[in-house]
Amino acid sequence: MQGTTIAYEVFGKTGVLVHGAQHPASEEWETFIGELRENVLEKKKLKGLVVYSAGGAPTDNQREALTNLTRFHNVPTAVILEDHVSFIDAGGCLVSGMNWTGALSESTYSPGQLSDALTSLETDDHAEVLEALQTLRTDLGAASS
Repeated sequence: MQGTTIAYEVFGKTGVLVHGAQHPASEEWETFIGELRENVLEKKKLKGLVVYSAGGAPTDNQREALTNLTRFHNVPTAVILEDHVSFIDAGGCLVSGMNWTGALSESTYSPGQLSDALTSLETDDHAEVLEALQTLRTDLGAASS
């Protein structure tokens, strides 16, 4: 799915979610969660999720919908945050790096650690995912300058 605030595709057994600089639009997030649910529950295809953020991040409710799926179904998640990324959540708390996902079992990385991020997922489709990340980031306008 290609939106204006997020983009999501599955490559091999790995889902790739890219956030632009803005927080995800509600309709786009609902579409993403529906596709993720289908890939995790019905197709049983997804074995890992890579999230790349150029600044945007889900709201508390959006994050809860995502983590309810990924944690309950043991989908390892690697979050890649540009070095300058941090934001204030709905409760007024500063959110960055380690608490983006809300759990220490999920890992956060910088863009320079893409290889480490993919290795943490224990999937074997690294080349496709790296290419997908670049394509989705470019399409969404979230590519680093």
